[in-house]
Amino acid sequence: MFTMSEIYHLAMRLEENGEAFYRRAMEKAITGPIKDLLHWLMDEEVAHRQWFAQKEAAIKGTSDDTALNEVGNKMLQDIMREQTFSLGEADLGEMHGAKEMIRLAIDFEEDTIIFFNMIAMLVGDKETLGGLNEIIEEEKRHVTLLKEKLQEDIM
Repeated sequence: MFTMSEIYHLAMRLEENGEAFYRRAMEKAITGPIKDLLHWLMDEEVAHRQWFAQKEAAIKGTSDDTALNEVGNKMLQDIMREQTFSLGEADLGEMHGAKEMIRLAIDFEEDTIIFFNMIAMLVGDKETLGGLNEIIEEEKRHVTLLKEKLQEDIM
């Protein structure tokens, strides 16, 4: 139903939404350590988006059915819009330190994994499913990285 290019585009959109959230949060942050953490989170989203863009560029133009691709892409864009999953529910005024922000980032990444697993149920071909599983593994790697950051001695 969806092409790998569309799924990479969707993944980039999620990363853009996360980056925008962290950028807004950084503007409201009071302390240096929290601003530094938010800047790191924002940079991680940018790096992730670039990774997905490289993956998409590597497969660009491999699909034969342009009309079907446009329909699938439109569906995904309508689904996503400004989706930030758990980030959208966050009250930045209630955040009490960097560890809470990291936990929120972990929730966002885990929501993303759940979302991509749902998309995987709609994917029929093995090649697209393989690419989707690669995205899911990358998001899991990001969760691991964030959990490691949570263990660091930060405020």
